[in-house]
Amino acid sequence: NSFENFKNNADSQMGLVENYIKDFYSRLDENINMIATEPTVKRADDTIRSYKNTAAETNMTPSKNGGIEQEIFEIFNQYAETHPETIYVYAATESGGYVVWPESSIDKGYDPTTRGWYQDAIKANGEIIRTAPYIDLTTNSLITSNARALTNGEGKVIGTIGIDVSQSVISEMLSKMK
Repeated sequence: NSFENFKNNADSQMGLVENYIKDFYSRLDENINMIATEPTVKRADDTIRSYKNTAAETNMTPSKNGGIEQEIFEIFNQYAETHPETIYVYAATESGGYVVWPESSIDKGYDPTTRGWYQDAIKANGEIIRTAPYIDLTTNSLITSNARALTNGEGKVIGTIGIDVSQSVISEMLSKMK
């Protein structure tokens, strides 16, 4: 009967949509894990600039700050150049250090360790956490944060690593489905 055909077709289409979304997040997770195990990123330390004690909005300049912060930023930049769906790539250290691509301004007194994504990622024992979609005030787009704990060469947790992506990427991907 035609209702049964319609239902089966709709179920099949929903299965395809689900597979597309799972595949997208699976590739994103692989990328987060790759960056988190990159030897340079694992050397994140207290030399990464903290914005916890800033009294005003501050322009971030990790591309010019030198040291490990600049090296990590260069890795983030290279990743973002080859992954156009990327809104932000970032690392936050236990001491509140924060390096993010792209360079932008940051609110006064910003402390990444007080954020839900940071705390949830630390508690997840190396598993990747995802936030519910939220409006990013800088880009005015709906994004999700995807983060995990970052460990040093000895396996000690030293902070978090994350990639934020726009939900419009998924919408665009689904709109191209036939």
